[in-house]
Amino acid sequence: MMARSVRSPVHQKRRQMRWTLPAFAALALTACPMPSIAQALTKCSAGQAVVDQEGRIGTVISQGSALCQVKYGTGETYGWIYWNLRPAPGGAQPVLPAANSKPPPKAVGPVADDPSVTVLRPATAHSRVYHAGSNGHFMISAEVNRAPIDFLVDTGASLVFLTADDARNAGIDLRGLNYTQLVSTGNGSVRAAPVVLSEIRVGDLSLDNVRAAVLDNLGQSVLGMSFLDRLKGFEMRAGSLTIDW
Repeated sequence: MMARSVRSPVHQKRRQMRWTLPAFAALALTACPMPSIAQALTKCSAGQAVVDQEGRIGTVISQGSALCQVKYGTGETYGWIYWNLRPAPGGAQPVLPAANSKPPPKAVGPVADDPSVTVLRPATAHSRVYHAGSNGHFMISAEVNRAPIDFLVDTGASLVFLTADDARNAGIDLRGLNYTQLVSTGNGSVRAAPVVLSEIRVGDLSLDNVRAAVLDNLGQSVLGMSFLDRLKGFEMRAGSLTIDW
């Protein structure tokens, strides 16, 4: 099965993938409207032809979950929250992949101290693979300003979002925060206080001055696009997330 890869410099525009937890789905500033409920799916139904937010036609291959796995004619499979999908026009079907198409190479070599992580060799010296949990979501353990924080990876989130507890552990003075923004989530709008994180470290990877926000009543810190966009590339396929730097 072909994979969707992001392998371009930061300044080059690239298409963002959607892979979000329902409770934090569509995390973005309120300037981005939610899809029309009247036109969206109400659940994931395996075998249904759908149109995604980018206008592409695929087929749902999962059943019942809020996160629909959509397979495209190219062989790619993406995860979409059901309200980001619409039924495809009558008779529309995805284009089938060529019969002689080859699957992408597989990652090798589990990391001894963390079975959920795989380091790729020898394609690049700076690649790491994370495997989805039983709920289909990716978690990354990182350090923010040297404080350990577990993040949910969400490519639908425009920023890195911190819970109040994680922000406090990272040395952020909550009393000095200014909640000047509203963020739309699957559970409604919540207040957000913009911050800049001195450092986010994931293993050997370190990024300085990362844009982020502290959210009211957030139950899980989220690793969004203000972090992911600064990587050399990232890829999601078949229950694996690869990050390159």
